[in-house]
Amino acid sequence: MKFTKMHGCGNDFVLINNYTGRLNIENKKEFAQKICNRRLGVGADGLIIMGKSELETCDIKMEFYNADGTRGEMCGNGARCLARFAHEELNLPQAVLETLAGDVKTSFVRDNIYSVKINLPSVEKYNVKVLDGKISGDYIELGEPGVPHFVYKINFEEMHPEEQYRLAKTIRHDPFFPKGTNVNLYYIKENVLKIKTFERGVEDFTLACGTGVSSVDISYLKTQDDGEITLKNLVEGGELLVKIKKQGKEVRDITLIGKTELVFKGDFKQEI
Repeated sequence: MKFTKMHGCGNDFVLINNYTGRLNIENKKEFAQKICNRRLGVGADGLIIMGKSELETCDIKMEFYNADGTRGEMCGNGARCLARFAHEELNLPQAVLETLAGDVKTSFVRDNIYSVKINLPSVEKYNVKVLDGKISGDYIELGEPGVPHFVYKINFEEMHPEEQYRLAKTIRHDPFFPKGTNVNLYYIKENVLKIKTFERGVEDFTLACGTGVSSVDISYLKTQDDGEITLKNLVEGGELLVKIKKQGKEVRDITLIGKTELVFKGDFKQEI
């Protein structure tokens, strides 16, 4: 089975072109677990299968699976990589993706840079207390059904990596979140947001998370009224820009912009 491996700021994915519908993967959960395995497979944070959408509003269908085989509602960096994949495979410089979280618009910007319109928040809960009230942060779901994110402001670079992991993993499984949550740790240095995301379904920190930085930026701008602002976000894998437009305190538009990188192409021979 032919595949392409790409990444957006280190958030890496295996992409498969099934636009013609000829491929038949009987157990996609098991297939995702195998191909995303970093020792026994190709290795990735997630699997993206590109199909043909039956919706009039969409160009292609995005089936996204986390590395553990669970289905994800949407993925920001994955959508940007899929945008490049569709551009190169189907000659679509702009594409609307059908996702579980709703329609997602993507565009070619220049060179290897692609943008994606992030689904607007369907849930915004601020000053949420978790871990028996020991921690207070913001909970945001992007899209409907929403991609869940908890945002917690803390200088994680002053913490030992094992301490970061324990904290994020404990929050990720806090009973406040009925479907679990991604956990975003962030702090501000020289007007730049530094962010680290523990991703549900990967069950570890990833080098970047597009919906994660978008959620952090929404939280950061929660008290700002009308206007448009572009925020620079530094993640372990590089830099992501987020443009947010607000009317009153309501978010009206979120655009995630960043580089995509082609890693390699191959043919997956492992029995599935």
